[in-house]
Amino acid sequence: MSATIKAGDTLTARSICNYDCIYSLTILKRTAKTATFTGYSGTAGATRTSKIHTDPQGREYLRPDRWSMAPTFWAKEAA
Repeated sequence: MSATIKAGDTLTARSICNYDCIYSLTILKRTAKTATFTGYSGTAGATRTSKIHTDPQGREYLRPDRWSMAPTFWAKEAA
């Protein structure tokens, strides 16, 4: 089963360093290859765009930053 990122989704990810720290972002819009989101960048109301990646099982995910312990936001599985 594949999980896709959709506009309106709120994605969450736990910090690698601190289990109690939870990052979240809200998808505003998406194209075939990118997603525009708000909430993670740290500045109120700021929007950013990130490439949508797909794993071998077809699940989509975002990696908005490229530092060593940056969070990875996975699409939610359909219920």
